[in-house]
Amino acid sequence: MFENIAVGITLYNPPETVWSHISFLTNLKLRVWIVDNSDAQQKNSILAGVEFYKYNANRGGLAKALNIYCEKAAELNLEWLLTLDQDSTFKSEKDLLNLLSYTQKSESDVAIIAPTLKKINSNFFAITSGTLLRMKAQKECGYYLEYFFIDALDSEYCLRLISHGWKIKIADDSMLNHKFGAMTKKYFPFYKKYIHIQEYSPERIYYVFRNQIITINLYKNRYPGPCKMYRKSLLFTIIKILLYEKSKFAKLKMALRGFLDARKIGHAEILK
Repeated sequence: MFENIAVGITLYNPPETVWSHISFLTNLKLRVWIVDNSDAQQKNSILAGVEFYKYNANRGGLAKALNIYCEKAAELNLEWLLTLDQDSTFKSEKDLLNLLSYTQKSESDVAIIAPTLKKINSNFFAITSGTLLRMKAQKECGYYLEYFFIDALDSEYCLRLISHGWKIKIADDSMLNHKFGAMTKKYFPFYKKYIHIQEYSPERIYYVFRNQIITINLYKNRYPGPCKMYRKSLLFTIIKILLYEKSKFAKLKMALRGFLDARKIGHAEILK
């Protein structure tokens, strides 16, 4: 029924729970592809049911894994690619099938079909996990930026698609469960309420700031609204580091380094 769709799952030192999810997908007779970015190659009998497996050892990060899927889908002339993080699952089989069914009825100018995700539903943005990408749009707009490695891949790519006239569709009847890493509950005085925050390593903070600022500089004139939101997100990251997180100096140093490195980049150059 969904022969023209491939499902790409990127692994990185995965927990045991990931194998049941992969089995769930292969049992539905879907094309399941895996790029393994783990420190050591995964060995599990469940991989026998996977159509395509590549051990990549995290060369090029998540961006490279996504591009491997795109290249493979283009090679087989598939119409859609569904990308999933190892920590993302659909609420039910119905939620997944509802999402996939949109490929058969979506308008021709829809590049991305995304499931409903708590607090992240936008006509300008969809996270890569759980997202269906139309390969015709990918062919026109190019690959994910491997220079980015991990962060802001989704925000940059969504704005790139939109700048080429493509649209993002949110599937209201498909729910994705996505874990944003380890979360802690803290009282945030600016909001006067408790919020859940995620703490990144100093290295990850570097990529967050460098890549998001490059994205802002690329699209701020054409899409000031989303770029304003990204600036607020960076400011929030600084505030939560100062208020709650460990290794404050190291993280702030990496944030500054990311900011300075972003200003040095010839932004149009990385899109080539």
